[in-house]
Formats: sequence, C-alpha cells, structure tokens
Amino acid sequence: MNKISNAFTNLEQHDSALFYAEKAIPYIRYVNTKYKASILSDISASYFNQNYMHEAQRYVIQSLETCPTSHAYYILGIIYLEQGKGDEALALWRKAAETGTPELRAETMLWTADLKKERGEYRESAELMAKAEALKDSISRAKDTENMLRLQADIRHADTERKAGERLAAIVVVAVLVATVLVVLSVYYRKRAGKAKRRLAEIGKLADKYRQRIDELSSSKVENERVINRLKRKMETLRRERAAIIGRGLKLCEDIKGGGTVTTLKREDFEAAVEYCRTMWPEAVNEIESGYKRLTPYNTFFLLLPVIGIADNDIPHAMNMSPGAVRTAKYRLKGKRSVTA
Repeated sequence: MNKISNAFTNLEQHDSALFYAEKAIPYIRYVNTKYKASILSDISASYFNQNYMHEAQRYVIQSLETCPTSHAYYILGIIYLEQGKGDEALALWRKAAETGTPELRAETMLWTADLKKERGEYRESAELMAKAEALKDSISRAKDTENMLRLQADIRHADTERKAGERLAAIVVVAVLVATVLVVLSVYYRKRAGKAKRRLAEIGKLADKYRQRIDELSSSKVENERVINRLKRKMETLRRERAAIIGRGLKLCEDIKGGGTVTTLKREDFEAAVEYCRTMWPEAVNEIESGYKRLTPYNTFFLLLPVIGIADNDIPHAMNMSPGAVRTAKYRLKGKRSVTA
C-alpha cells in the first residue's frame, strides 16, 4: 500500500496517495523498526500534501520516536514552519542536514534561505542560496561522472566479450534489448498521449479526409449532392466535438482564475484544459512538453498556471495544496527536466 501511495505522490495525485497511505496504517505494526519509521514518514508527507497538518505532525513524530531519520526531521521542520515555529524548524533542518543525502541537504538550505529572507537576514539568505545551488551543481556533476564511469565499464565489458569470441552473441543480445526498448517506448508514449490530444488529432485527419472527398465530388455536384451533404454533416459533428473539448478546457481555466480549485477535477478535465491552452498559447505548451520528461496532464496543468494568469501566491489555493506542498511539487518537477531543456 505504501509503495502505491508513493507512486501516486510521484504523479502529484495527492488524494489517491493519501487514500492508499491510510490503507497502510493498520499494517504498520507488522514491519521492522527501520521500515516502520520510513512508512510513518511517508504517511505524514501524504497528510501534509493534503494540508492535514495535525495528522501529518502526529505520524512524523511517531516516525521519529520509532527511529530518527533525516527525512522525518525535514518533514517535521516544514510542518513547524507552516505553524509559524521558525526557530524549531531551523533546529530540525540542521539535524536533517547532518545525516541526510546531498539532495536533502540542498533542499534544507533552500528552506532555511527562504526563512532567513522573510526575517530580513538577506546576506545569510543569499549565502545559503549560493551554497544550495553549488551543492546541486556538484550533485549533477557527480551523477554525470557516475554515468560516464558506468558507460566506460560497459564499453570495457563489451570489448572483453568481443575478444573472447562472443561478439556475435553480444550483438544479438543488444539488438534484442534495443528492439524491446523501442517497442516499450513506443507503447508508452502512445499511452502517454492524452485522450483529448489524440481525439483532436483524429478530428483533424477526418476533417481533411471529408474535405478532400467533398472537393472530389463537387465536380459533379448534382449526382453527388446527397453524399456531399452527408460528409458536411460529419464535418460539422467533428467541429462541434472539437469545440466541446476546447470549451470544456476554457471553462475549467476560467473557473480556476475565478477562485476555484482542482479538487473535483479528473484526468480528462486536465487534458481538456491543456488542449485549450495549446490553442491559446501553443508556444508555452510546446516549451513545457519538450522541456520535461514523463509529464502527466496534472503536471502540465500545474506548470501552465502562470500562463493562465494564476499568481504564485494563489497556486496553493487553486491546486488545493499547502504552500509547502506546492514548493515540494515544483522541486520534484525539476527532476523531470529534459537534458536539453
């Protein structure tokens, strides 16, 4: 249940993440101490993302009582910050930074820098921001180096196989793997494309087909008038369907701009909103879709909020998230940036 909850969290579907997190609660007593602490922290994060601060604090404290971890210190620090307990938050982030991963240390620096800035400690805030960015650059370079070393090791291994007379077998294996990957990617990206986007493309193709057929029949209009009228009716149906999708997206965007939230929206609603934005701001949508990897319609809509006209301080209300959860969502989306973005 916890793994399913984490999967939904990564997809930014926080209501579903909390649903499965709560399902995991009765089984916590059956797992070992270290894993129990991790599950409790994840449950706390799920409550936090839905702005249930009391429950979030309750479960993260249970996690710390079970087995103190840097992740739990980090979460409790954010909760305290939301409660206005800045000094307590700073103390917890210092503890998180002592044993946390480089990524977690960079994130605690950014939170601390924001708090220092709010208190007017601009110099310290700027220094922390610079350190955090430097650490992130270091992490990125380390990952690049690790990937390069792995690639070099793979090359040496392939060379060894070639010298051992296994070149043909290696080529066959690689070919099969590449073909498999291409098939999987093809299926994945076909599934990934939104229903609304696919349907609009189909509508365009059908409309072109009907328009071409009408042109062909127009040379002998008297004999083919019935067929032409039928094709025109089909084209009108397609135009209405396209207008319905775009109109639905327009209404949703206007509702959000008017102070509404995404609480009751479903995947197809986000798809329609994105397609409306594609009609109004094609360059912005293209920049987002080409600049990030594996975006869901929810992710894309989240990134389009400023384009729609939602101010930064209104995003938490629009997305039904706490300010901390919005910051976390932005941080996670940074990890989906394309290499060429």
